[in-house]
Amino acid sequence: MGGHNTHGYAVVSAGGRTGGFLTVHTAWYQRLVGEVPPGLVLDHLCRNRWCVNPAHLEPVTSAENARRGARTKLTADQVESIRRRVGDGESQGAVARSIGISAPHISRIVSGHRWSPVPRAIERRHARLMPLVSSGQGGSESLASNGSRPSLALGKV
Repeated sequence: MGGHNTHGYAVVSAGGRTGGFLTVHTAWYQRLVGEVPPGLVLDHLCRNRWCVNPAHLEPVTSAENARRGARTKLTADQVESIRRRVGDGESQGAVARSIGISAPHISRIVSGHRWSPVPRAIERRHARLMPLVSSGQGGSESLASNGSRPSLALGKV
């Protein structure tokens, strides 16, 4: 039996009375690729929460997944620029005003409490895939030809 969770991801029963639920994309990833490494979550590179294509899923830390999310205001390049500008002597307030975010947020970025260093390889891969999503080429496998959501029969997960 399936449905969706409070975050909008499709879920399927993990089996048994106390098995709970597992997101469908995680179930498919585990079936086709293998277990998600401990401490990591799956990021939908295509930004489509219903997509189950393992090529569109990447195991990342929760922090990296949040950085890539739709609500993220800054890119890794902007964060590097903020750190460089403050390091060169520009005031945090001036940097904050020029970008349109709060000075306390600049302080958290500079101190490393927000936006810990981003591995450049991950950032480059993410940037390479985003044009596919914007052009409508990514994530289409997760929709039926009529635009409806697929019904998935996973059996026991």
